[in-house]
Amino acid sequence: MSPAGETGTSSTPPRANAPVDGASKIKSTPNSRGAAVVSENIGLVGVKVKRVRPWIQRDIEQVKECKADAMLQALLQRASCAPETKQPELLQKCLKAVLPVCNGQASTSLVKSSDIQTALNEYVRPGVENNFYGPFIRATNTALACLEEIKVDGMRAPVPAVDMICQQNDMPMFQKHQTKK
Repeated sequence: MSPAGETGTSSTPPRANAPVDGASKIKSTPNSRGAAVVSENIGLVGVKVKRVRPWIQRDIEQVKECKADAMLQALLQRASCAPETKQPELLQKCLKAVLPVCNGQASTSLVKSSDIQTALNEYVRPGVENNFYGPFIRATNTALACLEEIKVDGMRAPVPAVDMICQQNDMPMFQKHQTKK
C-alpha cells in the first residue's frame, strides 16, 4: 500500500477501469495496470483503507516468506498422529505415498486415478467456462477418493464420518415465493 496521505488513509492505485474523478499520482506499467505498485495486494486495488485492525496490521508487519515444501511439512505435521513431535521425513513419506495417484496407478472400488488425467485433459481444452466445471469436479473427486485410501505411517487415519466431495453450486437455481418463481 502507498504511504498514508494527509487524511491518514492508505490507498492503492485505482483499477484500470475505475472512473477518473481524482487522477492518482501513482502510475503503473501499461501491461500490468494496478499490479506494478501493489502486486502483493492485488485484491485491494482501488480500495481505500481508513482503519486497519491491529491484528491485521501486526500480521502484515510480521509477514515472512515460506517455501512450499516447508509449508507442506508444517501442515502435514499438524495433521499427523504426533503433531508435537518433529517428523522431518513426513513430507517425503507422504509424497511417495501419493505418487501412484499422480501417475494414474491407484484405484478404489469406484474410481481409477488414471481418470484424473482424462478429466484434466478435458479441463484444459479451450471453451466456455461452464464446460470446465464437470471435468474439474471429476478430477477433484477422483483424487479425493484415491487419497482417502492411502495409509501413511505417522499420519492419522481418515475420519469415516467425513465424506468430502467437490460439487458445482452455481447452477441456475430457482425458488418459489408465494406463487412467484
